[in-house]
Amino acid sequence: MKGVKKLSLRPYHGSVWVCYTLDAMRRAYKYIMRAAYPYEDDPDGGRFVLLEGDKIGDRIFLVFGSNAPALAHEFAHVLLIVFRTIGHDPRQGDGEPFCYMLSQLMIEADK
Repeated sequence: MKGVKKLSLRPYHGSVWVCYTLDAMRRAYKYIMRAAYPYEDDPDGGRFVLLEGDKIGDRIFLVFGSNAPALAHEFAHVLLIVFRTIGHDPRQGDGEPFCYMLSQLMIEADK
C-alpha cells in the first residue's frame, strides 16, 4: 500500500503499519476495516489506532507521526499496550526491553 510500511513487533504479537501521511492512514484504515476513517487529526501531530483481530497475532497498529518526535510518541503508546498485554512492566530491566523496541521501531520506520 502506497505510503505505508509494515513493521513486525517481534518478538511480540501483531504488527505496526507506519503511515507516512494522514491520507495513507485513512486509506489503510478503510482497507482493513471496510469503513470510513472516524477520526479528526492534526496534520502536525500524530495518531495510533489499534485494530484487533480474532487472535492476538492479528492485531494491527496503524501509526502516523508528522515528525520523528510525534512518531516516537505514538510508538510509545503502542508499546505500552503491547507490554500491558503480555503482563510486563515497561520499567522492568531498567526499561531496556521497552527502550530497545522503541529504538528498533524508529530505525525500521525511517524511510
